[in-house]
Amino acid sequence: MVTLSTDLLRLTVDTRSGNVVRSELLKYPLVPWTKKDSDPTPVRLLSDERADYFVAQSGLVSTQGNAPHHRAMFHASRTSYALAQNQDELKVDLNWAGADGLRVTKTYVLRRGSYVVNVNQKIDNDGSVAWQGNACEQLQRAAPTQQKTWWQNFSDPASHSFYGAAWYSPEDKLTTLPFADFQKNPLNHTITGGWASMLQHYFFVAWIPSVQDANVYSTSVINPEAAQPTYLIRAILRSMWRLARASSLRRAYTWVRNCRERWNKWRRVSILPPTTAGSRSWRSRCTGYCRSCTQSAATGAWRLSCLCCC
Repeated sequence: MVTLSTDLLRLTVDTRSGNVVRSELLKYPLVPWTKKDSDPTPVRLLSDERADYFVAQSGLVSTQGNAPHHRAMFHASRTSYALAQNQDELKVDLNWAGADGLRVTKTYVLRRGSYVVNVNQKIDNDGSVAWQGNACEQLQRAAPTQQKTWWQNFSDPASHSFYGAAWYSPEDKLTTLPFADFQKNPLNHTITGGWASMLQHYFFVAWIPSVQDANVYSTSVINPEAAQPTYLIRAILRSMWRLARASSLRRAYTWVRNCRERWNKWRRVSILPPTTAGSRSWRSRCTGYCRSCTQSAATGAWRLSCLCCC
């Protein structure tokens, strides 16, 4: 595990995948600050604990050659990184190498005062044959467990809130899918300029792609017969990436607007309490604080967003 910390966020990245498996919102405590408890436990939005399982995964898929999928082993030079007092930006590289000469560097970029995290996947093909594949992003989470008593259900507002998937398309605007309807009404649709998310009380997590990219969005239930099923929403880049043999494409850390030409695939993670994602349709469902997605839609960059929608 690798820990990344800023003034607002503490992320845990699993080296077996290179994905964010825990996200803590340091300015949002579970209980109010008091004199007796001046440092309460912060809200944990993403979690790899079974009861609250909720992770954001990204990787590459290929029908020809090797690719670091969401269970591939990455390596980092340290296990802990923190934004220094005189720093405004923190960059962390995770590296993966395949037996056939393919190398991938996944770079996380966090900034002071921001809940946004850029994730750049840079592909180097040092092999003897060409490589082709697609980028894939997905969110997996278990449905929340029910409260034990009627009073807990009555007094906990989260037990009466929507939990499920949501996605945005320029044509249909915001569409939601509760966990109960995942099997009955699965999503399988190509969207350009959209995004995919999981919603819960106050917060949501979303992969937000480049506005130019066409992605195939889908939903599924991984283990429908289990006591606590896992629900998935996925986006796969529709166009195939092709990387010639013995080539190295290295344009790291730019504000990418044309990912396919540069052979960098950027993702962003945003964990924003009341600055949320979106579109006008999303803003109409919020309390007026939401503006982050509107800002990101113009950048042409993938983002993973964990935002508050109160």
